[in-house]
Amino acid sequence: MLPTPDGGSGGGDKKGMDPSKVQDVISRLGKAKADLQHAKQDADQAAHKLASAWHGPDSARFQSQWKNDATHIDQTVLDVTEMHKRLQAELSEQRAASN
Repeated sequence: MLPTPDGGSGGGDKKGMDPSKVQDVISRLGKAKADLQHAKQDADQAAHKLASAWHGPDSARFQSQWKNDATHIDQTVLDVTEMHKRLQAELSEQRAASN
């Protein structure tokens, strides 16, 4: 169906933002970021403890792999942070335009 001049499709669909739903997603992203950071801290502590209790080539391989995996988790935290910031900016822009 083609959009109507008001941005809808004539069937009650509206384009644009539902600020309350977007705010909910922003909150969820903030919580996800915090949860990821805490989980990584816990895993870092566990890997550090493991290093003192496990020695040899298998341990060295595990620690090396953990460092690689930890870098990926850090990147994920940065990506979620960026999504969070972009949504906040979009929401602020929407609120300013609506006023």
